Amino acid sequence: MKQEKRKKRAIWISVLLIILLLTISSTTLFVQGAKEGEIQKKEREEYPEEQTISCYKEVGHDGVEETETVYLQRGVLISRTNRAEWSKSTPSEKTCEYYTKNSTGLNAYQGITSTCNCDSNRGTYTATYTIAELDRTQIRLKQFDYLNEKGIFNVTSWRIFMEDSGFDCKEQ
Repeated sequence: MKQEKRKKRAIWISVLLIILLLTISSTTLFVQGAKEGEIQKKEREEYPEEQTISCYKEVGHDGVEETETVYLQRGVLISRTNRAEWSKSTPSEKTCEYYTKNSTGLNAYQGITSTCNCDSNRGTYTATYTIAELDRTQIRLKQFDYLNEKGIFNVTSWRIFMEDSGFDCKEQ
């Protein structure tokens, strides 16, 4: 009789332990699944479908107005465009020469389109970098420092850098 009670007690304890283990396992799996779902949801919500940020510097070197614009899709850097405009007569010739040489040199690389139009009084320079087409061993952009391992661009850090460099940044 004592042995039967011991067997019953052992069986009940075993059943309770199994139920307890199943409950703990189920709860753990549920909580982990919920956390993963929340992380994925945050990643999707964190990055807008499209985002364009332009940073302006009204008076750069030689009185040149500079603009740097980045275009992102779901947090991924797609392109960067630099634009410079000037209309001073004194440094205009050297400024035109500088940006013309720069434009010619950049056009030799895949993924970069650059133009420079100027005369004796004013000029405009534009360079567009298509990030996916660039050979990162040949071209070094400061934006590369703000990409994480998944290719997501850290807009906040980049804006801080640009504003510390004298630019005023606005999202369009």
